Amino acid sequence: MTEARNLGTPVASVDERRALDADEWLLADQTRTPAIFAMSDDTLDGLIAQLKDRREQAGKPSGPVEGSSTPWSESGLRSKWDYLGEALERAAAEQDLRAERRSAHPGAMEGEAHSVRGRKQARQAR
Repeated sequence: MTEARNLGTPVASVDERRALDADEWLLADQTRTPAIFAMSDDTLDGLIAQLKDRREQAGKPSGPVEGSSTPWSESGLRSKWDYLGEALERAAAEQDLRAERRSAHPGAMEGEAHSVRGRKQARQAR
């Protein structure tokens, strides 16, 4: 799991940019590196709540694409719901990783393990 985190998160695609409104895109973009690494636990919790709310509002598409008889799943087009879901998965994965680290190092100061300095120290200790 750490390896995936170090690879970084791909930037938003043109299709994602088109599917999301400006506010949704800003929320989704915060789930990418390096922004998510700099986020406090409380801010991350708030971001996850906002993403869940936005995804719920978007609703999962089940009907055909407008102007077509082809369902979303077969059209090749991705919906707002899909992109917000991916952002939510990235944020939840970061939240899980932080919880895992806290349980592995219960004496560590809050936030230190997530700081750039903390990550560098951890790599040097290996």
